[in-house]
Amino acid sequence: MKVIKCKWFIPFLMLPFSMSLEGQNVMTSSPYSMFGIGELVHMNGTNVGMGSVSTAMRGKKLINMDNPAGLSGVDSCRLLAEIYAYAQYETYASRGNHNKALTGNFAGLSLAGRILPRWYAGAGLTPYSVVGYHFQTEQEVEGAPGNYYTSTFKGKGGFSKFHVSNAFLLHPSLSIGLNVGYIFGHMTCEEAQSEMSVSDEMDGNAWAFDWGVQYMRRLHEDVNLVLGATYSFATQMKFSKERTLTSNLYESSLEKNHVNQYLPQKFSVGASLEYPKTTYALDYLFTRYSRLESADNRILFVDSHELRAGFCFHPSGYSSQSVWKRMDYKLGACLSWPYCIRIKGQRGAAWRATAGLGFPLSTGQLNVSFYYDRLSYPGGAFQRGEAGLTVSITLSELFYHARL
Repeated sequence: MKVIKCKWFIPFLMLPFSMSLEGQNVMTSSPYSMFGIGELVHMNGTNVGMGSVSTAMRGKKLINMDNPAGLSGVDSCRLLAEIYAYAQYETYASRGNHNKALTGNFAGLSLAGRILPRWYAGAGLTPYSVVGYHFQTEQEVEGAPGNYYTSTFKGKGGFSKFHVSNAFLLHPSLSIGLNVGYIFGHMTCEEAQSEMSVSDEMDGNAWAFDWGVQYMRRLHEDVNLVLGATYSFATQMKFSKERTLTSNLYESSLEKNHVNQYLPQKFSVGASLEYPKTTYALDYLFTRYSRLESADNRILFVDSHELRAGFCFHPSGYSSQSVWKRMDYKLGACLSWPYCIRIKGQRGAAWRATAGLGFPLSTGQLNVSFYYDRLSYPGGAFQRGEAGLTVSITLSELFYHARL
């Protein structure tokens, strides 16, 4: 007999509408989100404390949308829902100039469960990329040494991704999955000099497809190995662009035109090793930014490489034991060359340290994670620091019940 409980289901369905209506400009204040389609978002609420490892992760309470093959690991008798939010404090420094900002927002919503004995499915709404910047630069007037003019750059917006995921357990040791996503959003970019400003309003949309696979093998009675891989196709994104010219004397809007941009191709491989009380995981991610087109000849997009490592200690105490013996304790680290641009022929390198706690709930789990991210370019051209907090809540309800 199938049993379905929906006491929290309707409120969760309402959240995507509020999330899509709230502007995603509050999710970053990075000046480098002005390039391309903004900064891509890599944020998994449950595993942020483990360095955001995901490629080879699976579990009864883990909704793994980064590798859809991992959905086959969720509790086969329950419907799971997860929502997560974050807040972060950002600091920027470049050639003696400093800036700081406090940002935060809801970051995602996911649902997952088993449909048939070997078929699992899920759906989610998450941010795909974000745009948010406001800064000024001074440039020397050509032909007039010692004279400078000031340019102000502002931008906001971002793109969201709604996706439906399917996972198929082909064999007790092999699972494959597919994400079908629709990416949509709006961004505004403005450049002002003296009494003249140029503003671009852009709406974009695209379909995206992600594949995933996981291979599970028991090495010992209590030791399990999982190997995983994902692949995301490069996809053309269509933009509708309208430019507005404004001065003290007039304001004019140019005719809308259509431009195209590519969403980058992505690939990842990973492995996790699970013992009775500990889990170790390692991911490598490659993002092919070099195919993106730049309207500014000073900007060169280059490919990105990222290495993530995570550790989790879970005492797995009985429900009668203290909460400290039933919690998950997580640590993680990440080393990356994440930025898709070069500054004066140099590219930046970043590192991230994370820690997290998983608190047991009667119907799920509450995860709280802390992270610190540091990005530096050689010669002090640019430095960024981020200290943040993410909170995710995973809830579950009995979905299938076998009558004895």
